[in-house]
Amino acid sequence: MAGSVKLKADQVVRRYVGIDVTNALDTVAFGHMWNAFFGWKNLVWDLNKDPANDQVRVDSAHPKMPIKRLVRSHSGTTYADTCIMPEGVDGSNTDPAYTNADVKASDQFMHTFIMRPSADSSSSALNDAGTGSVADLIYLSSHGLHDGVMFGTPGLLAGEWLFELSVAANGGGTFAGPGWVVLSNCGTLDDPTHEDWLKVMSGPTPLRGVVGFRETCPLEGGSVDFSAVFINQLATGATMLNAWKTAVSTKVSSTAWIVLCHEEAKDDTIADWNASKLKAIASGSKVLRFDSTTPATGTQVTATPDPYEAFWSKGGTRITAINIFDPANAIAKGDTATITVKPQAPATTFTAGATIAITVVYIRVDYPQIVDISKMFKVTGQTGANAPTTSRTNAKNANTTEPDTWTLTVTGTPSEVTLTVECLDFSMLKELGVPLRLQVNNGSPPPYVFVRNGSIVVR
Repeated sequence: MAGSVKLKADQVVRRYVGIDVTNALDTVAFGHMWNAFFGWKNLVWDLNKDPANDQVRVDSAHPKMPIKRLVRSHSGTTYADTCIMPEGVDGSNTDPAYTNADVKASDQFMHTFIMRPSADSSSSALNDAGTGSVADLIYLSSHGLHDGVMFGTPGLLAGEWLFELSVAANGGGTFAGPGWVVLSNCGTLDDPTHEDWLKVMSGPTPLRGVVGFRETCPLEGGSVDFSAVFINQLATGATMLNAWKTAVSTKVSSTAWIVLCHEEAKDDTIADWNASKLKAIASGSKVLRFDSTTPATGTQVTATPDPYEAFWSKGGTRITAINIFDPANAIAKGDTATITVKPQAPATTFTAGATIAITVVYIRVDYPQIVDISKMFKVTGQTGANAPTTSRTNAKNANTTEPDTWTLTVTGTPSEVTLTVECLDFSMLKELGVPLRLQVNNGSPPPYVFVRNGSIVVR
């Protein structure tokens, strides 16, 4: 029964917080159920109500950012809760007083707030310094990419993001305060993110675990459905790990779920959490990965390096996971960019006659988007190889015949092969402000998708 794990009056107050940059239905439903089942408080309830509208909470430090109580219905059930919506209510800002500059400022605050979500009741202000109360659990609903980037509608403010995992990790950021994070977004726990999750989960007060998706996450209604199963499982005594596995396997796919957690946190339950009986995370604790391939024992999370180097450059600047979201490094019509491919170690040079295939991927290889490199780019030069031919090779998105791949034949024994292109027209793409990735076969098959350091943003 849910009552058996509900927070008791003599136990430490626990708090959750919901952050949403899409339709907020799932965040409202999640918060409603989490409070009803477990008795936790919403972090934003530490903020004052707006005297002019008691459905709005006042954040004196960020007065324009929407923090609002919403009432939403799904499958005959009505839910109500207050959530933080830095890109406007339902992620589609329609308030002319909440400008793009305001959205940008709110998103930039979220970059650090998510790591330490805090609320100071004395000043009625959210902060990222741990002043006042800190949320024990975060529910974060957004779109997501396989490099850990989380975002709302790209067209709202192209190039601005809710959270940039690699930037946070490589800037020394770590979670400090929250115990678990629930991610309702696509692919942000996929393999290329693990190096960065290791960093941000292992600070002085480590994040115990994060649950999310290896594959596509359902839209808002589907997220309510798996959240209901997740919370019901927790209410009957299941661990965070097993409740998530059951919920996603039941409502989405048996292979979509993934959990990263410290080894001491794999048996975390709500009853133990409420009673302050969770195991302490030891210094140097292993972070374990659980998914459909190792659902019971998990495997230790390790950084997975790229097998060789392949990357974009613009204006002499190499684009990496750290600087990709600098607007100066995005490409648009009229720009020139270079793609560089290097041989796989221990080789330091390519072999004459080797074949290199470079496929341009929009977001991910199975994303249903036509990619036509003959319309998007004009090849203006190459080094270390003959002029390329074009073809379509992405079998996971083979519903069209437009070319998505350049194939080059190596000449001599160069230490790298480059391809220089002029940017022509990106209007065919569904949305701008998101990455084009490189899938490369450099003569050492199978082809490899360079997610972290083989991507460039188009605008």
